[in-house]
Amino acid sequence: QSFLKVARDHPRGNKVPDAMLKLGKCYQQLGDDKEAGDVLRQLTRLYPGTAAAQLATEELGRMPARAEP
Repeated sequence: QSFLKVARDHPRGNKVPDAMLKLGKCYQQLGDDKEAGDVLRQLTRLYPGTAAAQLATEELGRMPARAEP
């Protein structure tokens, strides 16, 4: 909830990409690979060129195929 709050309350904040990355990882830990993949893909689309987007791309490459669209 805290990571969602960062994105919702501060959509242009510099911490949003990191919060989205952590949110995606949380979904992974909960076993929700589809939601994790959705969040990580959104991160790479909205914040290209950020360190968080690079990490998200790497994480997407390690995820099971069922998490892909």
